[in-house]
Amino acid sequence: MIDWANASAGHPDLDRARSASIFRWDPAAVARKADPVWAAFIRGWEDSAELGDITSDAMAWACRYMLEDLGPRYQGDELSPLRQALTNFSNRS
Repeated sequence: MIDWANASAGHPDLDRARSASIFRWDPAAVARKADPVWAAFIRGWEDSAELGDITSDAMAWACRYMLEDLGPRYQGDELSPLRQALTNFSNRS
């Protein structure tokens, strides 16, 4: 699937960081972790995406972007893991 409304040229690290943040911390994705098909998809994506090469700056950007995007949709502590990830990546930069 291509999200043409949000498609643009950009640095590949930011694309991978954005996808990683969605798969790891979006509450909708987290809720699917027990689904074996979803889990296999995520493992395959993580194995091929070279996540170790993504800079902390790119991951911090993705977390900030995601908080801005999802903040209005989720209440309470649902985004706490994402906020903690942002803190961790920001401290590494």
